[in-house]
Formats: sequence, C-alpha cells, structure tokens
Amino acid sequence: MSVGVKIKGKETEIPLFVPTLTRGEIKYLLSGKEPTDKIIEKAIRHAKERIARGKSPFAQQGEQGRLPTE
Repeated sequence: MSVGVKIKGKETEIPLFVPTLTRGEIKYLLSGKEPTDKIIEKAIRHAKERIARGKSPFAQQGEQGRLPTE
C-alpha cells in the first residue's frame, strides 16, 4: 500500500507500511480505511530519512522488519 506525496517539490510514491506504525495503525490500514494524517506523516518522515541516506523509500530485499509488538 502506498501514497503519492510531494518531497522536495517532486511527486514521490512512498509506502504507507513503515516501521514506526503501531499495530493498531497497521490493523486500521488493513481494514481498508483511508490513511489518517498521522499515518501519512509517519510515512513521509520515514521516506525522507531513507532518501537522505540515498535509499529508495521502499524496503529492498533483506530490509523488511517485524511487525510492532505494541
């Protein structure tokens, strides 16, 4: 699941499922509801951090993490 946002003035597709989401936020997205502003903010923050490190906003092979325990 992803969303298009402007990052540095450029339309960029970013993932909504990022490591900083809580289990509740993941369940919320999986229920088919529209992402909240807080979820989108977390996704943008995560994407910007990855882009700053020269990486794709999307996790690559071997970068996938575990679901949060919260």
